[in-house]
Formats: sequence, C-alpha cells, structure tokens
Amino acid sequence: MVFVYFIRAGLQTQEYHKNFFPALFLANQMEEEVDFRHEIYQWAFGYTWMEKRQQILHDRNLLLLRIGFRALVDPDTCEQVMAVEPLHWAWRRERPIHHSRAFPMLRRNVQQVNTYGSWSSLPPCMLCRTMHLSLHARGKFEDQP
Repeated sequence: MVFVYFIRAGLQTQEYHKNFFPALFLANQMEEEVDFRHEIYQWAFGYTWMEKRQQILHDRNLLLLRIGFRALVDPDTCEQVMAVEPLHWAWRRERPIHHSRAFPMLRRNVQQVNTYGSWSSLPPCMLCRTMHLSLHARGKFEDQP
C-alpha cells in the first residue's frame, strides 16, 4: 500500500524516505480494525515519539492531499505491485497461520495490547515455541547453528 501511495502522490524516489512512515501510518489506519497507531509512532520516532506525533499526523495529511484522498487500495492493485517483482523476499516469506490475522480487541489479553518501540523486544509467541518443541521432539526439526 505504501508504494501505491507513492505512485498516486507522484513522489520522486528521493521523497520516499521522508514519506515512508506517514504512508505506513495511513495504510495502518485504512486496514487495521484496532487502534495500534502508537506502535508506528514509537518505531518512527523512538523515545521522543509523543513530542513528534503531531508531525506525523501533519505529514500524513499532506500525503492524503497529494493522493487526492484515494487511500483505499484494492487487492487487484496489490497483486499488480507484487507482480512487478514476484520473487521479492517480502512476497516469499512464510508466516505461521496464527500470525496472519489481526485479533479483535475483545479477544486480546493485557500483554497483547502493550506497544513496543524499536528499542524493545516483543515477547515470545508461546504457540510458536510449543510448535518448535513439538517438531524437535518428533525429530522433524534440527536446530540451526
């Protein structure tokens, strides 16, 4: 979606860096059903995110103006973008099925609603750990060096 916004806005390549987080923020607002926007603030601005969040809102609004308020990106457009570089690592990565969907706020526990900035580590996924141990016990998984 971010790349589509760049195209719609007519951005030059040198403008991509400055507009990345505003575009990512906008994409998050368009697609996510729950409000975890503070997570993007923390990744974009680090410890000083609270002082700088008005700037990202301002930059997002400028981007919205440049794209003519066309923030919805349909699946066909996403497929076209992916077809430009079909072997790109981002399209080939494998993600466990239990990591592939957003969980509605009512089904989250307290730990799941905490936000983490780029300076911290996410807590380990207990389901992934359980799967790893199960595969290892059955001899179907070898530890990587």
